[in-house]
Amino acid sequence: VSFTIDYVDSAGNAGTQVTTASGSGVTVDKKAPSFVEITTDTTAGTYKIGDSITIKVTWDENVVVDSNNKPTLALNNSGTATYSSGSGSATLVFTYIILESDSDAYPLSVRTYNNTITDIAGNTAAAAAGALTGINVDATKPTLGSVTIASNNANNTSLATVGNTVTLTIQDYQYSTITKVTLLGEVFNNPQGIVMYNEGMAVGMQYEIDHTVTAADAVGIVTFKIEFQDAAGNTSEVTTLTSGSGVTITGNQSPTSITLSPVEPQSALTDNKISFNENIGANTTVATISGVDPDGNDSDLEFTLVEENDHTYFTIDGKNLNIKNSPDYETKSSYTIKIKATDTNSGTFEKSFTLTVNNVDEEKPTLTTVTIASNNTANDTSLAKEGDTVTLSFTASEPIQSPTVAFKSNNVNITNNVTVSNTSANNWTAKYTVDANDSDGVVSFTIDYVDSAGNAGTQVKDVDDTTSVTVDKAAPSLGSVTIESDNTANDTSLAKEGD
Repeated sequence: VSFTIDYVDSAGNAGTQVTTASGSGVTVDKKAPSFVEITTDTTAGTYKIGDSITIKVTWDENVVVDSNNKPTLALNNSGTATYSSGSGSATLVFTYIILESDSDAYPLSVRTYNNTITDIAGNTAAAAAGALTGINVDATKPTLGSVTIASNNANNTSLATVGNTVTLTIQDYQYSTITKVTLLGEVFNNPQGIVMYNEGMAVGMQYEIDHTVTAADAVGIVTFKIEFQDAAGNTSEVTTLTSGSGVTITGNQSPTSITLSPVEPQSALTDNKISFNENIGANTTVATISGVDPDGNDSDLEFTLVEENDHTYFTIDGKNLNIKNSPDYETKSSYTIKIKATDTNSGTFEKSFTLTVNNVDEEKPTLTTVTIASNNTANDTSLAKEGDTVTLSFTASEPIQSPTVAFKSNNVNITNNVTVSNTSANNWTAKYTVDANDSDGVVSFTIDYVDSAGNAGTQVKDVDDTTSVTVDKAAPSLGSVTIESDNTANDTSLAKEGD
């Protein structure tokens, strides 16, 4: 800005014209700084949460910032870059630190600046916007698809005790890198997974982390931590399940029950007690033993007899309860024993049982009123011709099973079948029809029989009266036949009236 000053005093004397002033003078500047470019010193690549990116904004003249109200850059991912340096120069330097709350950006770009940036004269700098080509932002932490846990406890997969295996199953659909898994204090670095497929297409990775419970593991809920990162390096930790209630490590739980089951046909369950017949063989298995171990495998239980009551009468072989000697009802009709179940961690459970002996009919049956007869039409029931029926009748002393009856004629087996019938109560008959091929002679027989309990009676082969049957199939014949009269004329070949 230039000027002239002409002046005179009161007397009219003119002073020398003034065209300069002390100081630097005044320059008029009405032009706002023009935006030139946005650049960065940060190497091209994808950056993760926590990384720092340098952003440089250049105008066509020097600009200044208000130290009390420093400018910021608004970015396309909702992030903010803060002023770092450069006031008084044409280029201002900003720093962007990626936050978890920011969004991803491919690439990162500046939308505008906030607060005041001016030139030295106070003219507001033009708006600045532009992309940082090659600078990408991944501000999303990786997540896992599912995290579940279970034990191989045979009775309850949500419980585990010493010796059980606890398996942590991880499914990842983002192909993150699992760097470390800590399960019950055991560390698994960079575990290897397997590819998951859906309709032939790979959809992710599955990891199974196993830990065998030891006595050193603390009782309580199983804890774990999964550490993983994505391709950009964003890290995440997971310490909770996506489903399920988890697994609880328990102190050893002792067995809770013992059950005896009958072994048919040797034994049965009668009134909730194992029962078996007297006279069964020595070392017969009368029951099988099972039990329940709430935190273990039931099949791993070991069973023993407690040395009290009638334990000396039995042995245990694995899961079988055997009676040492053949039982006799009249000598001992019941037994009381106590069985102990022991699990693999020495937990025990004991239970008493009463076993009963069934009284078995041991008396042999007998036969009475044994008679034999035929239906010969000549009314001689001790004789039988071809076609006649021979009937053997007898009465048993008690109910018997269907007897076996065999006939012989003249000590030769008969031809036709024998029909045995239970005519009433304990009364029986055995019949056969005389055949043309049967031998002539006395009919003999045998009767074999057993009662309902299986006791065999003594074989019967004789009647208990005087009855008998003889087979006679031969037709009778005449020796000689003569005929004469008593004619008085002594001619016996003639006969008159009255002869």
